[in-house]
Amino acid sequence: MEERRGLIAERADERQSALAYYGRALARDPTHPAARRNLGLLLYKMGNARSAVEQLREYFKTRPPAEDARSIESFIR
Repeated sequence: MEERRGLIAERADERQSALAYYGRALARDPTHPAARRNLGLLLYKMGNARSAVEQLREYFKTRPPAEDARSIESFIR
C-alpha cells in the first residue's frame, strides 16, 4: 500500500512524500522489491546517484533475477 502511495506522490511531483512512502514500505518489509526499485530510481532522478546505486543493488539482491535487470544496470554503472 505504501509503495503505491509513493508512486502516486511521485507522479504528482511530490518527491519528498514519495521518499517517505517508499521508506515506510521498506521499514515494513526490507525486501519489498517494487519499493526498493522505485526508491532507487527516484533518488537517481533527484541527483543522489550514490544512494540510488545502493538501493538498486539491494533491489537486485532481493529479487534475482530482476525482470528489468538490463535497464536498471545502466543506472548503477
